[in-house]
Amino acid sequence: AWRRGKRSPVKATEAARVTAAARLGQVATDLGVNEYGIRRYAAPLLDGPRLVGVLAVAQFCTPGNQRASVELRDTVRDAALQLSNTLNTAPALRAGYPRKMTPNS
Repeated sequence: AWRRGKRSPVKATEAARVTAAARLGQVATDLGVNEYGIRRYAAPLLDGPRLVGVLAVAQFCTPGNQRASVELRDTVRDAALQLSNTLNTAPALRAGYPRKMTPNS
């Protein structure tokens, strides 16, 4: 975790709490701002139960304002949900595209 621009260890209980909150809220937010003044927000893109991508946004924070943006978090979550609802990877799979790309594909 990043705290005040420095890396610090995260206790297992805190990591479990944050992971549970991210699953419930369908979005994850960095616990702190990294050394470059950046806080990240990410939400899964799902095709049914399958993870097919991640929508992520980085927020630049100033030294005077390092609070997480509730509006940005909610926007990332809502956009990921909307994209997930429109995803349909089945046609690409039916067309014969491989599930996993290999160097020779």
